[in-house]
Order: sequence, then structure tokens, then C-alpha cells
Amino acid sequence: MRPEGEVEDEELTLHFVPMLGSVLALEEGSVKRKLTEAEIIAVRDRSTCIRMAKEHVEKLERERGLADIDAENVAAEWNRRRIEFSESYWPTLVLYVPTSGPGTRACREILENAQKDSEYEGLEFEAKDHDKGLARHLIEQMSLLPPKAEKSELSDLARHLQYFVVRSKPFKSDQAMQVASCYLRLIGQLLAAGALTVSVESSNLTHSKGAWQDLLERFQETPLVALLFGFVQMPAVYKNEYFSVGMHSLGRPDFVITKETLRGLEYPEDKLDQAAGELFQVLAYYLLDECPLSQFRSGNSFSLSADSPQLKVTIEPASFFKESDIRSNPFGVWRLSANS
Repeated sequence: MRPEGEVEDEELTLHFVPMLGSVLALEEGSVKRKLTEAEIIAVRDRSTCIRMAKEHVEKLERERGLADIDAENVAAEWNRRRIEFSESYWPTLVLYVPTSGPGTRACREILENAQKDSEYEGLEFEAKDHDKGLARHLIEQMSLLPPKAEKSELSDLARHLQYFVVRSKPFKSDQAMQVASCYLRLIGQLLAAGALTVSVESSNLTHSKGAWQDLLERFQETPLVALLFGFVQMPAVYKNEYFSVGMHSLGRPDFVITKETLRGLEYPEDKLDQAAGELFQVLAYYLLDECPLSQFRSGNSFSLSADSPQLKVTIEPASFFKESDIRSNPFGVWRLSANS
């Protein structure tokens, strides 16, 4: 037995005063840049905390409507939840929907009805007239997912009469999967109504109508696979690095790896992009489906199989796009490097 009012150790948890998230936000505001992993840990280690009963901490979080940053996984958590504590650009899904003929009116009606649906709260759209460069833009970012667009589909794109720009509400990390799932269903409705295709501009990614249909069918049985291939480009390349674009659509950091790292793993030069894509896809699916958020930490190792070389995975702020760019990932990026 224990004296009345005494709390057992296992019922206690750390409680930061003020919240660790607020302290980290103030520090970033002071230095006017995003903190490195080492700096995030240093801020945590010097912040004031007390031990409180877990139920009291949970009550405080319910009252203020905001949980604090997980101090045990502070670097990854801060990158994922920074926007909840500081003035930041929140991500949105942005779609381009080219149309012509009766499909234009049908797609407009679907979008107007979606605006009245609580599931699509915050949806905005605008109609724009024919753009000569739009077809070229969509074709340039067309994915390799089969089936490829037929010549007739590409010709229809070139002759589109209008296109709609569709934006979701801004969302935080734990809302992203629900938003993405809703908008994948919306894409299905738009294609059925006569949309010529749909591009995910927040990921620099367009699929053929046939590829979208395949993804919509997959969504019924393997939703994570459909969302991952539907909304995330893997990989893009810039100079010496391969990176993913669009993981913010699913509420998670993107991925980056250098060509030198891949060469060090003895991938052939003409297979580097394929290797990067495979690494990103396997890690993304693992993090989305198998690994709880709190368990994967910066500095963990990863490999494709028990016989494959291990890579070290560390978190850092995303830097490929300006913060105001719809392709920018406010949840950060996982960097894959040689595990020395």
C-alpha cells in the first residue's frame, strides 16, 4: 500500500512549463531560422519540466486543445508539428482539373456540391480559361504509372476549354490522411464526370486517366498504396540529390538521398533513380503502416531487407522549395545516408 494521495512512479509523466513546443517556437523566432536537430535537443535539455500525474497532463491538454511535443522523440516531433506552435505556412492539396464540353458543367456541379459537404469543409475552387501551356505542363509532370496516356487523351488535353484550380483547407499532420482520402474520392467523381485528367500540383504530379482509375480501384483494398502513389512523386532529382515531393499530403516528412550514397551502396549508375524510388517507397510504407509515430526517431537505421546495407535516417527541415511554395513540406525531410 501507499499513503493516500501519493502517486506511483509509473503514473507520472514529464510536463514542460511552459510547453516545450512554445519554447522551441520562441527559439526559432529568436534565431530567425529553423533549428537543427542538435539545437532542438539542446533546447529540450535546458527547458523546465516537472513530473505530474499522467491523467492531469491529459486533462490540461484537453482543456487547451493542444498536446505538447513528445520530448522522447523531440527532433522528429518538432519538425512534424512545428506549424501548430509557430506562424507557418500550412500545407494544402492543390489540384488542376482540365475540362471541355459537357464535362465542364458536370465538374463545376461536383465541386459546388463538395463545398456544401462538411467532409470538404474549406474547399475552394476557381475556373480558368484555356491555357496554351497547360497541356505541356501536365505532360511534363506525367507519372510513369501504367497505363500511359493515349494520343487521343493528350490531344484532348491540348484542346481543353477550361480548367479548375481546386484547393483543400490547410491541414496539420494528423489531419492529412483524412484530407487525402477525401480528395482521392473527389478525383474519382471528377474523372467520372468528364475531367480530362487531374494533376496534383502540390506534388508536381499528373497521372493518366487510366492510372487514376487503377489507383481508385486499389484504394478499396490497399488505401495506403493508392494514396502514396497517387499523391507523392518518387523520386524527383536536383543536381546531386534524389528527393520525394508530396509526403506532406499524407502528413509526413519527405525523403532525400545523394547520388554518392547510392553509388556507395553499389547501385549501377543507370539505376540510381530506380533505387532511390524503391528506398523511398518502402520506407514511406513502413512509416505509414507499420511503425508508430513515436517509435521512429532521427538516427534510426533502415534497410530494404536483412541482407541489404543499412542506411542512417535523420530528420532535417525541408529546403528544396520556398516555404510559401505549395510543394514545400513543413513537416521536414528524412535524409538517408551511409550508416557508418
